[in-house]
Amino acid sequence: MSDIEEGRESNDTSSQKEDVQPDQNPPDQGAQAQVYPDQNEAPPVQPKEPLCTNVAKGLGFINRFFDDILYKARGLQLGECFSIGSKWAVCIGSAAFVALGAVAVLAAVVLGIRADSVVMALLGILVAAPACLVFSYIGSKLFDGITKLIENFPSRFSSRAFLDCVAAANLFFAAASVVIAIVWGVAARSWGILAFWLVLAVACAFMGIMALSPKTVNSEIGGGCSPAEELIGIVSFKIKALLLTAPFIWCVGAVAIVVGLLLAMFKGDYQGASSMALVGIILGLLPIYVYVLFLAFVFCIDVLRAILSIPSKLDALRK
Repeated sequence: MSDIEEGRESNDTSSQKEDVQPDQNPPDQGAQAQVYPDQNEAPPVQPKEPLCTNVAKGLGFINRFFDDILYKARGLQLGECFSIGSKWAVCIGSAAFVALGAVAVLAAVVLGIRADSVVMALLGILVAAPACLVFSYIGSKLFDGITKLIENFPSRFSSRAFLDCVAAANLFFAAASVVIAIVWGVAARSWGILAFWLVLAVACAFMGIMALSPKTVNSEIGGGCSPAEELIGIVSFKIKALLLTAPFIWCVGAVAIVVGLLLAMFKGDYQGASSMALVGIILGLLPIYVYVLFLAFVFCIDVLRAILSIPSKLDALRK
């Protein structure tokens, strides 16, 4: 009996200990009580965007439209096509001046016989024909030299923004000039108006192509570029673009003079033949003018860059 009573007492004691055992997972003493916001409190007011910002976002599709067009135009590799076309223009222009020499001899003989002038025939044979050969040689040599000068004269732009604007504007003007030439030239029945607007369209198209392919004129985009360097880059781009169009002007002009001299010979137009001869001399010397003017421009730019670099060099010496 005593053993049974002792077992009951031990069971009661253990049950009391289990009841008194503290909680194994007490609440975190450092935790803060969760704060519930007042449901009656109004939510914070978001600041409204200005009206101009919303309008700009709404008109953003225009920028995306032109950016997509220019991006696709860059993928056409127009710069390479322009370089190949420039080489062909020089070849055709050189051949045209050779043909012009032969036409000049023929025209001088025919017009000399009609005018009973031996001097005119001799001038055509002894002066005009050799001059055309010299002009052909000058063009084939100097236009290649101008291309190498441009390759050795880089210019920089801080971003593509200016070139994109130039490309969009010139391509638009090219398309508009074609429309004006067709509508106005046909309505007025004037070959002069038609030719003028078509030439303007071609010039604008050339400028737009070079803006899409700045490597054609040796222009780099990106990198540190000061406002002065940006201005130099813009002026350099315009000058180099005009220089690169010179072979096309030279080529088209030579072909036009050949045709004009033939027409003057068949019509017996002595004044027209003399005018063609004068224009031929000016056009034949065009490569020399372009080469010298570009060298003068490069000299001025180098002097300007040297002046702009003086403050940075002085700061380096002070350090």
